[in-house]
Amino acid sequence: MEPNGKNIDHAIYIATLLHRLHEGDPLAPDEQEAIAAWQAANGDDTFLQNSKAITDELRRLKNYDTAGAVKTIFGQLGLAVPSRVRRMDTILRWSAVAAMLLVIGAVSVLYFNRPPNNQATITHKPKPILPPGGNKAILTLADGSAIVLDSARNGHLALQGKTNIEKSDGQLMYKNAATTTETLYNTITTPRGGQYAVTLADGSKIWLNAASSLKYPTAFAGTTRQVELTGEAYFEIAADLSKPFKVRLNGMDVQVLGTRFNIKAYQDDTTIRTTLLDGAVKLSAATAGESLLKPGQQATLRPNQRRFTIREVNVNNAVAWRNGYFAFENEDIYGIMKDMSRWYNVDVEFSSHSIESKLGGTLSRYQNAEDVLQVLELTGSVHFSINKKKIIVMP
Repeated sequence: MEPNGKNIDHAIYIATLLHRLHEGDPLAPDEQEAIAAWQAANGDDTFLQNSKAITDELRRLKNYDTAGAVKTIFGQLGLAVPSRVRRMDTILRWSAVAAMLLVIGAVSVLYFNRPPNNQATITHKPKPILPPGGNKAILTLADGSAIVLDSARNGHLALQGKTNIEKSDGQLMYKNAATTTETLYNTITTPRGGQYAVTLADGSKIWLNAASSLKYPTAFAGTTRQVELTGEAYFEIAADLSKPFKVRLNGMDVQVLGTRFNIKAYQDDTTIRTTLLDGAVKLSAATAGESLLKPGQQATLRPNQRRFTIREVNVNNAVAWRNGYFAFENEDIYGIMKDMSRWYNVDVEFSSHSIESKLGGTLSRYQNAEDVLQVLELTGSVHFSINKKKIIVMP
């Protein structure tokens, strides 16, 4: 059934159906009729007549003229330009580019496989080699027992002291039945290709990225709230002036009262990045002393660095993963591939140690890895091949 026109216009609806057709997803009879009507309205020769123009637009994509290219491609396909594309200065650029590529690919399949009666042919495509990650994690309780969260049922999971643990579709929630002086610790660990969210007993919410872990008390007793992080997490801390919140990392502490911030502290990154969205945090490290971070700022700390490096950044890029996107801003290919390796649970091999490519843009984390790599290749500065569960990067 066609989505509500108040939310998604007809062009997006048609593009969605073309994408599903390209992916081998069977269409309902009314959806096939919508595709057939679109074909009839645009004529048999639409795609062939405009293929050169579309190719020219793809060349423009390589030169980063994304807004103009996307608008023209929609026009060549006979689709109205959606409002979200008209506002290209504020939307996620590479995500739109990826969507257009899928639409173009779908139209190609549709045109060259159309039967005489103008009914859409459903072509089945093998499942992707490298699908995106999802809500996967292991919860380790205070007694050492483990619960695989992605296979556990929603609802009550366990009782830790006087704290109930509940699961609800990719999120853990800790609920105190009564005050307690007993301190029990749990650890939630995400694998490569996993993510998970947890609401602590004080109401603070934490989203854990792939290949990360968080150790925390099931209830906060005493005068401080302290957790330990490895990997990456986004925090929304419940304000409590009487109990400052502290995140312990490898060689660094982040102390807050009530705020929103992101910490990226993978051990194989060698650099710890703390990005503040609002509120205030105090950073401290044995080698770098202390520093205060203001909203809109990011602090970086490298091993044995004598002070924190603080700069103004686009905070949306730092938390893009939390909203389902990769966001790169002049990022070298090595950092980009680390993020992809963690999310798609794949190994990465570089054919050369001198790949100097730096890229920028935003891509959906819920595309298959093949689609993401295809868009990155549009820059012309890097190429990829896939061998089972390994991505090979070439200049």
